Amino acid sequence: MYAENAKNTYINNKFSRHFEHLDLDHDQKISRDEYLAGRKRAFERLDKNHDNMLSFDEYAASAVRHFDQADQDHDGFLNKEDFASIDRSRNHEDIK
Repeated sequence: MYAENAKNTYINNKFSRHFEHLDLDHDQKISRDEYLAGRKRAFERLDKNHDNMLSFDEYAASAVRHFDQADQDHDGFLNKEDFASIDRSRNHEDIK
């Protein structure tokens, strides 16, 4: 039961942080403009050559980077612990 409660707390905190990150005016509501501003920031981070278009390579680079960071022993495969680190990494990025 403790593990289940810890998991639920973690998930709730993750969603709360993400909500707060998108709620730019801190009115406890996310407007369409606020939501789109978050998507725009994500797009800009992926658009490495700043041409306002995402190539497949730019889009895929994020997934490759996450995989490579998670693959702790660099064997080209992710075990359960490696895979869990992807989620932890994304949580950290969401807060930025």
